[in-house]
Amino acid sequence: MNWQQDPKARKRVVCILRVLQQARKSLGASRLARDLEALGTDMSQRTVRYYLAMMDSAGLTRSCGKRGREITPAGEQELAKSFVAEKVGLVAAKVDELAYQMTFQLRRARGTIILNISTVPAGRMEEAAREGRSPTGVGSPLAPIPASEAETILAPVRTAVTRLRQLVEELAPAELSALERPQSPDNTRVWLSNLLERVRVAVDDLRPRAMSRYGVCQPGEAALLDRAHGEVLSLLHVARSHLDAAIADCAASPGEGE
Repeated sequence: MNWQQDPKARKRVVCILRVLQQARKSLGASRLARDLEALGTDMSQRTVRYYLAMMDSAGLTRSCGKRGREITPAGEQELAKSFVAEKVGLVAAKVDELAYQMTFQLRRARGTIILNISTVPAGRMEEAAREGRSPTGVGSPLAPIPASEAETILAPVRTAVTRLRQLVEELAPAELSALERPQSPDNTRVWLSNLLERVRVAVDDLRPRAMSRYGVCQPGEAALLDRAHGEVLSLLHVARSHLDAAIADCAASPGEGE
């Protein structure tokens, strides 16, 4: 079995390595099976022994006789690489979690909201600092700061970004290469399709019936909301029709989407 190519097998290998690392001593298959079960990973002793033999061959663990197995430096490195890979998607999951916890009520103007913070690519931080504009184009503009002041702040940040990239290149070069590999136009079209659908769902909340959960609409508000909903939805339909046409053209000429 090539455990590196099998997501399920890779997850099990990482779980075993994590238990061995946290134990800071050698463990047998029976103890590993109990500790894994406590962490939510159900593996029989026989399965654990199978994976340990495979991990021994890969140099991730080594036998300590009757005391069981212990993690090797190569296993420590593999575990560190897994931490980098696990970070992918973590931010999006956190955003969803916070969104579900919002309690803001528009009519009362009270409750908690999720704060939308825009990020700037490291290569454009100096430009962003000098421009001093809101990256989203919404809200009050930021006041520019002097170039000398920006340099004192950004110089150590550039060094930090460079060092972090070197660390990721050392620990997880394959994962970094996969993350930075340019996406195909087809993937961009899929992303746009998902984005349009999310915007449509959000726009549907402008309907008077949906807005009623925030309180009773005042005279004239229902008509205003209904009109705004129709206008924005019409624009989204235009965008969707153009996107569908582009997808159809791409399907007719498959070479262009590669």
